[in-house]
Amino acid sequence: MRASRMALIISLVVALSSRGAFALDLGVSVAGSASTETEHALYPEIDFRASHEGADFGFRWDISMDGSGEYGSLFGSQFGYGTVLIKEGGVNWKGGNISLDLGKLPIRDEVDSPYSLALSSLGNSALTASFRYEDDRFFFSDRWFALNYDSNQTFKVAVTDSAGTAVLDAGGNPTYKDQAWPDRSAVLKSYGFKLGELRLGFQDVIIYTNLDYGTASQRGPLFDLEYFIDPAPGFLVQYAETSLDAPWKKASAINDNSLMGFFGAWSRDGLTADAQFIVDDFNMNRFLHPSSYQNPDKLAWTVGASAKTEYGTFRLDQAGATRYVFGSSGYGGEDNLAYGYTYYPDTEFLLGGTMRAMNPEDNYVGYLHGENNLSFMGSWDDRFGELSATASLELTVSGSKSPANPWLTDTSFPSGTKLLDESVLEKKLVLSAAAECIWRDFRFFASGKVGYVWNRLKLTTAEAWGGVDNELENGIAIYKPSDENALIGAITLGGSWALKY
Repeated sequence: MRASRMALIISLVVALSSRGAFALDLGVSVAGSASTETEHALYPEIDFRASHEGADFGFRWDISMDGSGEYGSLFGSQFGYGTVLIKEGGVNWKGGNISLDLGKLPIRDEVDSPYSLALSSLGNSALTASFRYEDDRFFFSDRWFALNYDSNQTFKVAVTDSAGTAVLDAGGNPTYKDQAWPDRSAVLKSYGFKLGELRLGFQDVIIYTNLDYGTASQRGPLFDLEYFIDPAPGFLVQYAETSLDAPWKKASAINDNSLMGFFGAWSRDGLTADAQFIVDDFNMNRFLHPSSYQNPDKLAWTVGASAKTEYGTFRLDQAGATRYVFGSSGYGGEDNLAYGYTYYPDTEFLLGGTMRAMNPEDNYVGYLHGENNLSFMGSWDDRFGELSATASLELTVSGSKSPANPWLTDTSFPSGTKLLDESVLEKKLVLSAAAECIWRDFRFFASGKVGYVWNRLKLTTAEAWGGVDNELENGIAIYKPSDENALIGAITLGGSWALKY
């Protein structure tokens, strides 16, 4: 019976394909890489893809095996060498001015920049549902995406008594307990206008969790319908739904995180310029109460411009972010609120019985270099028939950061804006290049980079760094410049083949 059903399904697919009502693209790629930045210095990557793009409906599925050793193997080490990753798996629909997306898909910002702030330029994939409307004058997008959910990972939180006071061990040190990662999600809304060659817009992000530490109420679900379907900015929805003395009031312990900002992009005759600004908190006391407490500004920015010439397209970009802008928060008797703008509420994860440091650029949802950073990049790209090539030179300077440990080792509510204010900073200079060539149904590609890092960021605990009050909040390690210097090098060679049916 099952065999006959399968034969019927295959017959229908073939019949529809032959009549042009259905088209399926299949592809496979194989690459070999060498890198100084991965667990395995030499490793393969194999990728399988299937997709369909019609006039109004499409789907895509992309799965790969990565042998870099950064994450565990499928079903454990006994099943071999490599991590199986679902890069994409979703559907999309377009009709007139409206488009819908649903699935695990790459998510990208409104600003086409290597330093985009609301969503990382790396285009990381996440479980998402999105709605977009765009006409000749106005555009609006509303995107929900999961950060982490149903996790088997844990982080450490301080053990406190009934009064919220930290419980110390015999040596006077704080004690910790393992707490499961809470379910976490975010909603990003973008509103914009088109004025000739100029696009101007406003962006709003809300990050929420279902944590329950005793000081914040258990909440749910992972998908907060009201944040998604209400076109108003998320911070307005949040305050309205937690207002006092109303029957619809949500628990006062709910404390979601809100970021907002503006962007602009302009293009004309081969010239482009763009800028973006994101703020979590801005210090108004400098104007209203200059003699009182001055909270830190928590903000990020990027500016870029490009010019298309007969020698290719040249681009310059600069970006930066103050400390704490993408991080979590904690204060008073509360533990880590776990609402940092990251995919995971930690800086390391359990792999094979030991803790493995996360690559922060893979964890940040927004600006890929995270908080407490300044970056500069010059890039070039061009096409020569079926051959395309790109190159870039980037300088990044970073200080201590943690997207998960509130206030790092400062006391709760530190005073004053902080940006690269340490005596030792990480400096990284990297030259990157890539090329690809299309020949019939084949694509051949190569990429590489070479550079050097001084005082590399490495994980260290708050106690080891001399932390004071905040080490009572949680035991999550912090990225801190070290005394390690190293050469950076990587190269990838590969090819792919596609069958269009």
